[in-house]
Amino acid sequence: MTQYQFRREDTGEVIDVDFATMMEAKDGFLEIEPGVFAKRINRHSVKRSVGERGRTEIVSDALGFPRQQMAEMEDHRQLHNHTDIEFVPDPEVPEFIQVKCGSEKAKHRYMESRGFTDQNSRNGSGQVLSPNMLEHAREIVNRER
Repeated sequence: MTQYQFRREDTGEVIDVDFATMMEAKDGFLEIEPGVFAKRINRHSVKRSVGERGRTEIVSDALGFPRQQMAEMEDHRQLHNHTDIEFVPDPEVPEFIQVKCGSEKAKHRYMESRGFTDQNSRNGSGQVLSPNMLEHAREIVNRER
C-alpha cells in the first residue's frame, strides 16, 4: 500500500499516512493532533523520455487530484485547450489521478491556467515568470527606492 509522507511542523519528524488520510489534508497541511500540523512532502514530478524523438514528458503528483474531480478537471482542460495534457491514474493508487504533461512548456501553461506557481525552481524545475509577475516585481522594487 502506498504511503504519503508529511513532515511535522513541531518536531520535523517525517510521518507516513495512507491515501484516505492524505486526502484529508487542506492546502498541503494535515492536522495530526489538535493544533499540530504536518506539511505534505510531495513526490517529485517524474520526467522521462518517450517516443521516437525522445520527447520529454512530465508526470506530476503535485498537479494531481482525486478521481472524483475528473469531470471538472477534464472540462477545464478542454476549455483552455490543453492538448498536451493528459490525466492518468496513479499506478500505485488508481483513485488518484496524475497529470501527464507533454513538455515543460505545456506544464507551465497548465499550471498558470490552474492558478499554480512553481515554488521549487531552485530544485531543478524551471520557474516561468508571467508578464504580470514581472510587472508586480518592478512595482515593488520601484516602491522601495
